[in-house]
Amino acid sequence: MINSRLATGIAGAGVSAMLAGAAVFMTPASSTAAAAIGSAVRAPADRVVTGAGDSPGGRAGAQLSGGTTLWRAAYGLGFGGGAVAVAASPDSSRVFVTGSVTGPHGHSQIGTVAYRAVTGARLWVVRYHGPVNSNSTATSVVVSPNGREVFVTGRTMLRKGGSTGVTLAYRAATGAAVWAAVNPSARSTRAMSAAVSPDGSMVYSTGTDGVGMVTIAYDAASGVTDWSQEYTGPQSGGGASAVAVSPDGSTVYVTGGVMASLADEEYATVAYGAATGTMHWAAVQNGTNGSFGDDSAATALAVSPGGGTVFVTGLLTTTSGASYGTLAYSAATGTKLWLQRYETPSAPVLNDFAAALTVSPGGTQVFVTGAANNAYGTVAYAAATGAQQWVALYHPGCCNGASSVAVSPDGSTVYVTGTAAYPNESSKYATLAYDAATGATRWLRRHPGTRSGLGEARSVAVSPDGSAVFVTGLAQDPLTEPSFYTTIAYRP
Repeated sequence: MINSRLATGIAGAGVSAMLAGAAVFMTPASSTAAAAIGSAVRAPADRVVTGAGDSPGGRAGAQLSGGTTLWRAAYGLGFGGGAVAVAASPDSSRVFVTGSVTGPHGHSQIGTVAYRAVTGARLWVVRYHGPVNSNSTATSVVVSPNGREVFVTGRTMLRKGGSTGVTLAYRAATGAAVWAAVNPSARSTRAMSAAVSPDGSMVYSTGTDGVGMVTIAYDAASGVTDWSQEYTGPQSGGGASAVAVSPDGSTVYVTGGVMASLADEEYATVAYGAATGTMHWAAVQNGTNGSFGDDSAATALAVSPGGGTVFVTGLLTTTSGASYGTLAYSAATGTKLWLQRYETPSAPVLNDFAAALTVSPGGTQVFVTGAANNAYGTVAYAAATGAQQWVALYHPGCCNGASSVAVSPDGSTVYVTGTAAYPNESSKYATLAYDAATGATRWLRRHPGTRSGLGEARSVAVSPDGSAVFVTGLAQDPLTEPSFYTTIAYRP
């Protein structure tokens, strides 16, 4: 399935160990990251970023403003782990990070940490062990619109054997557990993503049970299941990867992949009535059988601020391999408004995987990022027509891929993070800021700064007031030490 391929190829699979305790490293406001930005080289429709130490032969350039490290915080138990998702509170006062942390007996737990957004001071940390205290892993975190609750999704082991999806609710101020909803399905399940209704009354969790796309609506106050739906293709398999709620709270949108045949997985996007779970429409986008077979799946979804359009992206196969496939649907009817592919120019075999998508606050632009033939590939489209506005490629070495994208509250800047492999070094976090109108690079920052340190960035978020950009993932520095959560706040 494409989702597991993306998880391995883009985010990285190695989560081996973690530093004991936690630390916050403060950087003076006047300091800057070591990486310098070089000249932007124009290729046909693409912007390729190079810089000193970032690619062989890259030319050093003047350090661009922005991207100053405000703070860096590490968390771990000393036995391994890494963060997978970050979210900021609506009032911009707190930052929440979730992931999987390994305990002394080798079992992973869902570890969720709250930090003060301004200083990085840890406010609380909670760990979820699951029904049998064994191998629970996180996949996403989301904050309620009023900022009072934090919801985490993932997977946990069952007493009867096998694993199942789980959705957790915590008090944002204290970390106190509110409820834990374990999927009662008899099949092995995983919760991949969650969204909260605009009024904060409902939480919608989506994922897979090995048969199809599973979506569950929970009462946000109690965790009681309000409704549950499964969407399947002609064959069992596939699963959902993302969920979103319309701005008016009336509709829930889910995307992922379903099996059209034993060998073919395709994009699937479904709209449900938020109150009852009644399916309003379903849309399937087929790939093309080629060198990758026909193994397509959507990975990300967003709704326009006005609620009229649903945007989906992921991996859409072609005869030459794998491409970004980004679609716009009418939110009311599911009618396809446009489809755009991004394929790396001149690549003999396409190897392009879209991992994340976001929409500008004004609803005029759609930004997609992922791995484009071993580079970060970020594409901007006109939301109304799908016209490609710009492409930015970042390629410091081999085996690079972006995992997450966010846009500033004023819509002027796009932030992308992921994992970049540098020549003669271990992989690093690499976070870039692009001008949203032109794709010009504003700044680039890497972590760890040491040659031997390893980093894998998984998620980026921007504070609602625009004062900070938060990146999280896992790090090992040096490589002889365990891996641990590392969260960094940058000045935009």
